[in-house]
Amino acid sequence: MKAASLKSLKAILIVLCGACAMAIPLSFLLMHFLPRQLYQSSFSPEACINNMNLLRAYVISLERRTDRRRYMASQLKYTKLPYEFFPGIDGKLLNSSDCTNERLSFLSRMHPRTKFNFTEACKSLGPYFTKYGTIGCWQSHLQIYFDIVERAKKTGVDGPVLIFEDDAKLPSNIAQVLLPLMSQLPENWDGLFLGRHRHNCSVKVSQDLCRLDFFWGAHAYLLNGVKAAEKLINISNTEMMQTADVVWLSYTGGYLNFYTTKGRPIVVQDNSIRWESDIAPKKAIS
Repeated sequence: MKAASLKSLKAILIVLCGACAMAIPLSFLLMHFLPRQLYQSSFSPEACINNMNLLRAYVISLERRTDRRRYMASQLKYTKLPYEFFPGIDGKLLNSSDCTNERLSFLSRMHPRTKFNFTEACKSLGPYFTKYGTIGCWQSHLQIYFDIVERAKKTGVDGPVLIFEDDAKLPSNIAQVLLPLMSQLPENWDGLFLGRHRHNCSVKVSQDLCRLDFFWGAHAYLLNGVKAAEKLINISNTEMMQTADVVWLSYTGGYLNFYTTKGRPIVVQDNSIRWESDIAPKKAIS
């Protein structure tokens, strides 16, 4: 073990010395060559959560996916994040000739402001439509935004919230990583995306963060409370079907002030073969 550690230290020193000769910024090297643990607060997870004023973490998960709930709970217990499972909208229930309220039981949970007509979609889309799961995903995120607003009205308490999908792979030190990142966000921030795909940033706002112009992915992000939730309701709550992250694209970099890390993402998706996708087209649920 000691020999391996000495070799690792030697390799790092060689890289650092080479960087000095080439005038490579130290911050770049720290981000890409040193372990992420060195980029975290020294406070306990509980102290970080308190300093962030984090209200809660939502975990979107279908009630029937107990396997995914176990997976997320096993990760979250180490993070100390205050979390709750948010029952996702099972869009695949729309793929049926039975469009009664009894079958579409989730309708009772829809916020009154919801514009999309689920019953009409169930009757008209038919068995060859392939995006029932996409509808469910989009509406699950939207209902969380409504929940953020309603709970702030009832309690008078507003603050940042985390939103995770149930295939997110979380680092156990996520609270300690988030705290220093949040201190770098500008005052007008709406969202901090902890995971993303194929992103593009044109404006660097700090050592570690940049403003998003383009990206895919809604599996892990931090929202700046009611202000951000209302913005997302304004563009996501439509009569026409949307995709959760695609609907944001034309607003990112303008109306929506979204940011992400300049280096590797903090949270990635677990794409292992043990998961059956709840968004990809599958046969109807009986």
